[in-house]
Amino acid sequence: MKRVFGPALLGLIVVGCGDDGGDDGGDTGIDSKSGEETGCVVMEETALALDGTTSSGYPVIDSVNILDGEHPAELTWNDDGSTALTVSISEVSNARFQDREVYWGPGPSPSIDLECNDQLVFDIQVSIVTEDGQLSETLSSTATQIEGETSPTIVVDLSTATGTFNVMDWTDETFDSTSASLSADWNENGIQGTIDGIGERTDGDIVMATRIDVATFGATGF
Repeated sequence: MKRVFGPALLGLIVVGCGDDGGDDGGDTGIDSKSGEETGCVVMEETALALDGTTSSGYPVIDSVNILDGEHPAELTWNDDGSTALTVSISEVSNARFQDREVYWGPGPSPSIDLECNDQLVFDIQVSIVTEDGQLSETLSSTATQIEGETSPTIVVDLSTATGTFNVMDWTDETFDSTSASLSADWNENGIQGTIDGIGERTDGDIVMATRIDVATFGATGF
């Protein structure tokens, strides 16, 4: 059933299929000639113990303690329906620190002012369950924490969700392809974030991408 939801489609992005990397809304791309990753790329990766520290003295266990466990929240779908959400994170492992620098590959560099953030990265297992049954997923993902930030973030791909969730239920538009993800970080109350989709249409060499707002969520505190 299609939802009635007003202006839920935001931010039309138009890109050419033949672009040589460049800024596509993120900080990385792929050079179409060399096939190399461009933009902010990992130049060096250092393995860290979960009870160790980064080179700047940050205790890795602080991030593990934020991530590990059950994270309840109240979720509001974009049709104003609400449900309880529980994000459970386990098996926090493979801590590593990534030194990221700008790399544009062979040839002339584009005139883009880009700064790269070094980051702490973990492998995690994530369970995402809503009380209304629309989401019931368990999958592998990663968590990242930009150096100097106080909270890790997760971005979990929901494109292959096996529950009843379907991003097309949240738009009255038609697309050639869609994707969806849950993005979250933590504040003093607990977990907070959004579920968003991207719908793409292709017209020759032009790809038009539209954001689909699906839901927002946040912990209510203690």
